[in-house]
Amino acid sequence: MLSLVRSALWGIPAGIQEPIEWDPVIEAASRQTLLGLVASAAGKLPQKQQPEEAAKTRLQRALFRIISSHNLLNSRLAEVASILNSNNIEYVLLKGEGLALNYPDPTIRQCGDIDLYIGPNNCLKAFRLLIAESGQEEEEVPLENAKHYHLNYKGVVIELHKIADTIPGIRADRRYQQWTLKQLSGNNLRKIAGTTINLPPYNFDAIYILNHIWHHFVAGGIGLRQVCDWVLYLHKFHKEINLRELESDLKSFGMWNVWQIFGELAVRHLGLPENELPLYTGTSRMKADALLEVILREGNFGYHAHVKSSPRPKGRIAGKLYTLNANAKRFFYIVSIAPYDVIRGWISFFINGILNFFRFNG
Repeated sequence: MLSLVRSALWGIPAGIQEPIEWDPVIEAASRQTLLGLVASAAGKLPQKQQPEEAAKTRLQRALFRIISSHNLLNSRLAEVASILNSNNIEYVLLKGEGLALNYPDPTIRQCGDIDLYIGPNNCLKAFRLLIAESGQEEEEVPLENAKHYHLNYKGVVIELHKIADTIPGIRADRRYQQWTLKQLSGNNLRKIAGTTINLPPYNFDAIYILNHIWHHFVAGGIGLRQVCDWVLYLHKFHKEINLRELESDLKSFGMWNVWQIFGELAVRHLGLPENELPLYTGTSRMKADALLEVILREGNFGYHAHVKSSPRPKGRIAGKLYTLNANAKRFFYIVSIAPYDVIRGWISFFINGILNFFRFNG
């Protein structure tokens, strides 16, 4: 599967000589939310290696669903941007459709929801505007968590962020929040070409995308597509990143080691040229190999992790205890990848989980 992914990312031949067993490839791509990339690469293979009819149909249907999802998200994003602009509410598009623009073909990236950074001052106002516009009553919408409001806007899940993300550690997180407020304001922002939609600055996204990946990895698991997002971002914008600021910020936030491990994964396994990875040291090969093994085994958000041997029980308390137990078991096989960083992240995950449970369950 990785050869097909690299082929789609870089527009190069897959270089596969032997016959391809398509069913396990498609299953692996599905677990990693990479069906669009694999479908794209499959269509460029020599005729003798093309998928058989049943597999080709599966890939074509998946690609159709992905393209349809992009069309819907982009339509809703334009609507929401218009509403926020007309009410003088500043916003920044995080991840998602903004990152899709860095792919050779944006429609091959599997997409999900829309994340907008609003900031602490106008987040509730924006939430109420969109609730009213979507025809829902506010009491019908689930309570927010500590970071964002969550709603379904005309068939699309939207998260309105008061804060973009967090960093483990009280002092590091305080610095991160101050940095976020400075980065995601005023003249620092970029725009999607031909639109009024704001994107984060280059240095912000270089760190934010990786931190988001690491946050989800520690808390439960990630799909390889999330790493591909970061890889293609660096490929496109590495020359725009201020290296001195990047190094200072990575060390200030305690992310230097994580940057090197994921950077080695990007270079060694996904084909990012070394000179396109800022601050590359090449010192984390074994850790990157171990990281890739875990990602491939667990799949997107860890849904395929072997420790999850039974369905999540119904009921909020039972569900939280189930997740805690699963992650406690998982901790022991991911901690060797980056002991200090995993422990620090897991402590933060555990504490925040407890705080959020009591904060939103009275």
